[in-house]
Amino acid sequence: MHAAFANLNVEGSFEQPEPQILICYLRPDAVKTTQTAKSLFCAVACEFGMETEEKGSFAMQAMVTSPFSTTIKFSLLSHSTKGYLAILRYSRLTEAFLAIGSYLTTLPWKNCSHTVQSCKRWYNCKTHYQEGFAFFHQQFFDRFRTVIAQNDLQYRPLDQNPVSLDAICLPLDTAHSASVSFHEKRAYYIDIPMTVKGIVLEVTSGRKFSLSAQFGEIPSFFSEAFNISAVKNPESVFEATLKINDTTNPILTPGRWFVVISGSCIFSPASFTIKAILESTLEYVPAIGVSSMLPEADEDAWVIVADDSSPQGRKGKAELLIPFPECSEAINIRNSLGAPPSSIPHSPGNCLAGCDMNTPFTSATRTGSIEIPFHFICPITRELMSEPVVATDGHSYEYAAISHWLETHIRSPMTGETMPSKILIPNFNLKSQIEEWQLRYA
Repeated sequence: MHAAFANLNVEGSFEQPEPQILICYLRPDAVKTTQTAKSLFCAVACEFGMETEEKGSFAMQAMVTSPFSTTIKFSLLSHSTKGYLAILRYSRLTEAFLAIGSYLTTLPWKNCSHTVQSCKRWYNCKTHYQEGFAFFHQQFFDRFRTVIAQNDLQYRPLDQNPVSLDAICLPLDTAHSASVSFHEKRAYYIDIPMTVKGIVLEVTSGRKFSLSAQFGEIPSFFSEAFNISAVKNPESVFEATLKINDTTNPILTPGRWFVVISGSCIFSPASFTIKAILESTLEYVPAIGVSSMLPEADEDAWVIVADDSSPQGRKGKAELLIPFPECSEAINIRNSLGAPPSSIPHSPGNCLAGCDMNTPFTSATRTGSIEIPFHFICPITRELMSEPVVATDGHSYEYAAISHWLETHIRSPMTGETMPSKILIPNFNLKSQIEEWQLRYA
């Protein structure tokens, strides 16, 4: 373990699901995080004598070819509950990668008596090559975690469930929009806590699609997944709804559920929106009219029922559970190389240049000559959101707009139904998408 790494508190800010994969949780400040993380990766690669190459706006790789060969790939992904993910991985070693001279040490009188730390030519040593190969990459991983912590870039999310790199995280009571072509699949995962008794999956699209759900693993052709096909409603919108609770098939099991959306339209992609909503545990009680409880001729007994405009309806203000993080404009990179950031073979100012952000959505708002994706627009202000939050009706709004609305209303501005509460949750996933889109068209 790297000496500096041992003295830092990084618990809860990373995971290593396999020896050759490291996942670091980074702060959800889009501009600072993407620029600084890529520069720090380059700095660590230089420290280990590796060359770096950019493989896109959010991906890089570090390579070395002598005296041994390896490549460490680096990528950045936004995550709805964990900020940004910095993913480092390298290929597992096989016998085909062994150095040519290492076979000379297989002779009985050539066995190495050193440890892997003291063997200076481990890369050419049959005894220590595999162990040394793994040790080199673990040192790289530890060093990267060290500089991430030193530059205050690490993030400790409340969600401590492990990340699935093969699917998109879909938190409860949130929505996500994307598109799938014919026979293309997009996978999501939903973590169900023990306290939840039922959920409802709702998917809508302008094109035909199918939905598959399974507990514990991603649905496949050979797995026993629950499958349903979308049905067109009178408004010519394809929709699929799946309720999962203690009495349905499949039965709700606490843990991780996977949902796969498959495109079924041959001629054009299916743009869809998926939501995972908590199923109400309250039993419906029919309302009893006031007139049925009063004498017919006693008009003085009538009462005034509170509505949205009454003091009872306006009581209470919106409550933001988690504040939005402050984003520092200045980027000050600290490293142990003894050289200013400008000497690092990577330009932080250009790391997002040429970002290709696809917007596979059918509805958009036009500003000038640029179309803004519809889910970036606040339903109240009809403007691009900067601090999107999710209300208890499952829809996203601009924080200032919905807070002002909830001061005088108890009903949802989208559905007209009574809000269960005035709690607002920051939609970090949508905020990251908006900031990345803004960088694309800035």
